[in-house]
Amino acid sequence: MIIYLYKKTHRKTGLKYLGKTIQDPYKYRGSGKRWKRHIKKHGYDVETEILRECQTTEEVKEWGLYYSNLWNIVNDKNWANLQEECGDGGNVWDNKTEDEMIAFSNKRSELCSAQWANRTTEEKIAFADKISATLKNKSPKERAEISAKISTGLRNKSEKEKMESITKRKITWLNKSEEEKAEISARLREICANRTQEEKIKIHAKIRAGWANKSKEEKAEIILRRRTNMLEKSVEEKAAIEDKKRATRMARKSKN
Repeated sequence: MIIYLYKKTHRKTGLKYLGKTIQDPYKYRGSGKRWKRHIKKHGYDVETEILRECQTTEEVKEWGLYYSNLWNIVNDKNWANLQEECGDGGNVWDNKTEDEMIAFSNKRSELCSAQWANRTTEEKIAFADKISATLKNKSPKERAEISAKISTGLRNKSEKEKMESITKRKITWLNKSEEEKAEISARLREICANRTQEEKIKIHAKIRAGWANKSKEEKAEIILRRRTNMLEKSVEEKAAIEDKKRATRMARKSKN
């Protein structure tokens, strides 16, 4: 049995992909997640080059790793590969050092950010609506399981990891243009406005229950973090926050 090691290059975008197959490599499109998303978006206008015709999986692994290192396919953004081509199709994390796993996670994060930035406003809204619809179709038990997983993940983070996560979110927000910030804020307001009174009551009840279930240490930590965040804000930002609070209170009074 011949196992083909191939390189594909997208003619329009120049993105490359290193892979292996036992099928006809000129007809086989490739199986990488990023590569498949790319050809779905830009079309399958691809040039295929056969690098090796291997007889064993060991030979595929040897030459796959050779070309992976030669072209630095994991770290080079011109390649769609998220891992080295070693012919096993196994777990991404197998046999990787901590530094390699960090590099892999960073590349995946950069790719996701780039894909999101390249989406139009309509695509972003459609994506957000799809997630909302998916959650709405889940049972209360499934939603509770998802929330529990997220909460557990946050609790298991060290203080340093939590602060790094918060800092990263702040930097991401600060790097957005005023138009993007306004767009996101408007979208959130629209989502809140479209909620039924029953949904709002349920959300407030969950928030109160979540706060009540926190330990004294967790509550103190959250309060301290909020105060610290407020101290770091400029006078203009503080004034804007107070204005928003007053406007919210006035809106609630007018409804009542």
